[in-house]
Amino acid sequence: MRCVAIGGEPATGKTTLVSEIYRNLNKPRSLKYGLVRGHVDQERNLALLGIYNTGDLFLGTDKLAMNVNPHFHKYIGQQNRNILFEGDRLFTKANIEALNTLYETRIIILNASQQTLDDRHIARGDSQSEKFLAGRKTKIANIKAAFSDQIEDCELLTEADTSYLCKDLLQWLSYK
Repeated sequence: MRCVAIGGEPATGKTTLVSEIYRNLNKPRSLKYGLVRGHVDQERNLALLGIYNTGDLFLGTDKLAMNVNPHFHKYIGQQNRNILFEGDRLFTKANIEALNTLYETRIIILNASQQTLDDRHIARGDSQSEKFLAGRKTKIANIKAAFSDQIEDCELLTEADTSYLCKDLLQWLSYK
């Protein structure tokens, strides 16, 4: 089985990318497993974890309960389908370690220049503190250090970049 774990600092484009992936799923149906929520594409044998079928600004794993991780560990241990997720709730060192024992895993880290991040935070009307943002930066740096041989750094500057990565990830996850 295969897994794609997508991380990055806030405003790097994680939710935009995975929302594009959601729009490319084949007849997604709802997934519920304990506190794990998401969408299933039966044709691809793919579970997209997180909530993407609302019009909210913050989607994905931000919509999952803060204590989702024990349920996530049970879920990945009992599944025989490919998985894709993004965001802080699930993008942790412990979760990636567990995934690496069960799945062929790609770790995608999205990046953006500080100016791009600042512009996106303003456009979104974010109220995240400097302390919170610094903590996210440290978390990503620690994951990069722990899994340096698996990290794929990406910068999504245009809609075409997002579309290309979306197609690449879906193709990789659909491999049989």
